[in-house]
Order: sequence, then C-alpha cells, then structure tokens
Amino acid sequence: MAVHAATKAFVLSFTEALAHELRDAPVRVLALSLGATRSEFFATSRTSEAGLRFQTPEQVVATALRALDARRRPTTVVSGRVNRLATGASCLLPRRVVLEAMARGARPAH
Repeated sequence: MAVHAATKAFVLSFTEALAHELRDAPVRVLALSLGATRSEFFATSRTSEAGLRFQTPEQVVATALRALDARRRPTTVVSGRVNRLATGASCLLPRRVVLEAMARGARPAH
C-alpha cells in the first residue's frame, strides 16, 4: 500500500504539472481516481471486500468522459460519491488518522 499511495501522489502531481504545461495545446490531461470497482483486483490481491461500495467499470468510464467533455475541464476527478467524500475527509483529518484508516482497510482477507 505504501508504494500504491506514493505512486498515486506522484501521478496526481505529474498530471497537474503536465496539464498546466499543455494548457494551450489541443490535448486533454486527466487523472482519474477511482475507488472499489468491480474487477479481479480484490481476488488477486487477497484484500477484503467487506464494507466497500463498488462501482461498475461503466460508471467509472462515464465519470471520466463527463470530466473530459466538461466546459471547464478538471485536471483530476474522483469517481463515485463515497470516494469523493472520503477524499475530501482525508484532506481535513490528521495524516496519522488517515494512515491508520488506510491500514485497516488494506488488511488481507481471511
């Protein structure tokens, strides 16, 4: 999870910088952050699905396409209402609290 979190932070920062550099180019740059999505991820990672609200891949794609079609295109988008709320809350909470919550959620399923 440490590598995942660090990589995600890099991708978000890189996307924002790239979008700024290409602001006058006919290119769209978007980082899409998604939460639990119906896929093989949880089975292959042996991570618990308990308490998660899943989105379908189609819902995630629809979120990305809406963002790309928006008049004021965002640089980053969080897919799913619950994911947006969790992301917003994580910005308000102390990092230690967020890390503990993430660690609890990342425990392997039994």
